[in-house]
Amino acid sequence: MSSNNESLNNAMYVGPKLQRDVGDIILNFRLNAIALCADIRQMYRAVILHPDDRCYQHIFWRFHYQEPIQELELKRLTFDFGPASYLAQKCLHMLADAEYQKYPAACNSIKFDSYVDDILTGCDTVENCQQLRADLTSVLASGGFQLKKFSSSSPEVLSDIPPEDQEQTLLLHDSTIKVLGLRWEPKHDTFCYSIEIKAPDNPTKRTILSNVASVFDVNGYVTHLVIFLKILLQKIWLLKGGWDEPLPSDLLNEWQTFVKQVPCITDLKIPRYISDVNAISFEIIGFSDASSVAMAAVVYLRVQLPDGQVQVNLLRAKSKVAPIKPVTIPRLELSAAHLLIKIIDTLTSFSNSIKIAGITCFTDSSTVLAWLQTPPYKLKVYVATRVAAITDVVSPSKWRHVPTSQNPADLATRGLLPSQVMESYDFWFHGPEFLKENCSAWPDLPIVPSLETLPETKPKVVLLAEHKVPEM
Repeated sequence: MSSNNESLNNAMYVGPKLQRDVGDIILNFRLNAIALCADIRQMYRAVILHPDDRCYQHIFWRFHYQEPIQELELKRLTFDFGPASYLAQKCLHMLADAEYQKYPAACNSIKFDSYVDDILTGCDTVENCQQLRADLTSVLASGGFQLKKFSSSSPEVLSDIPPEDQEQTLLLHDSTIKVLGLRWEPKHDTFCYSIEIKAPDNPTKRTILSNVASVFDVNGYVTHLVIFLKILLQKIWLLKGGWDEPLPSDLLNEWQTFVKQVPCITDLKIPRYISDVNAISFEIIGFSDASSVAMAAVVYLRVQLPDGQVQVNLLRAKSKVAPIKPVTIPRLELSAAHLLIKIIDTLTSFSNSIKIAGITCFTDSSTVLAWLQTPPYKLKVYVATRVAAITDVVSPSKWRHVPTSQNPADLATRGLLPSQVMESYDFWFHGPEFLKENCSAWPDLPIVPSLETLPETKPKVVLLAEHKVPEM
């Protein structure tokens, strides 16, 4: 600690972020027919510091309470050291760049399919996956890193791996392992959820907020469930009570109903693999919707197969509670469409992994469709700003109408109880049935409101002036 109460660690430059977002890594992980996961053993401790920099890693230590305190110098990268994350990632990236010509697939996995010390990757065949595993081991070993805790959706990939190098939970016959916060079941190659709700006898605003924050759902696979709790929390917030005050009876009943149904979520199974080795085209399909209490957007991957069949799987979803300040439904619908565009914009790295043939977006609001077809300069500021942002990413011609009953985003604008989540499984995770048909059979565009009847348009102003010419 220095004289100004600033520690050296706080003053260190931590370096830029090198690792990709967790959600993006999970999406790319879902594109591999055969999954392969591994862990870099003691990654930080495998990085040796330059002798000139070791003076910044001194600690006071004693091995027994009766021994004198010693000042020790750490030669390797240490946890909680400010730049540790950057330095470890930079070492991996430099190693991957150096070995790229010899092991291109393995080096790409190190750079783009890893998060800290976890690698989530895979291949289209067992043979390729075994080769990738061997190459990853060789590349990392050349830099002093050791791969452990191997797991795969195919037992053949691990057939020649010593038991001590495999994920121990698999050896103990545990059906699931944890990968980047998600529970993955390699045997059936599915993701699953185990939501633990802390349910005290007298729940309060504090305990409910704690439960909402504890649900890890980076890609929004159960956002239609989580939004139920967020809506409930907003209702409690509007009461302006204290953090530890008991809930009123009506809200308490909602909470207790939710808690009783939570165990059924353990039956929720989400397929990890969302592509096909024979796929001939990929499309991004998006839906948006809003209600008076919430707005939501859902994005799917539509895969066309050579035999004409179509597979549709949920990619990413997001929901938000509506603002406390009253907002018109058309504005909320527009905000939901804007939310959808933001989600699509986050799929850049995913789109680089496969060739996306096109993007189509759906809304059940004819007013929003009319706004998107109107030049922004004719609209009021709130609407014009969002219309411009939306059309910059997806052109108005790529927006279509969908009836509310066929809009999966509608589920996340109401919030579902766990039992309702299970009942709507196919609709939520695979989209409406019409997506499996030719696009010519998709819902038709309705007659959108004319500019004269469209809300939020700028009034026409006509300036008339009379000028009298003086007589000659």
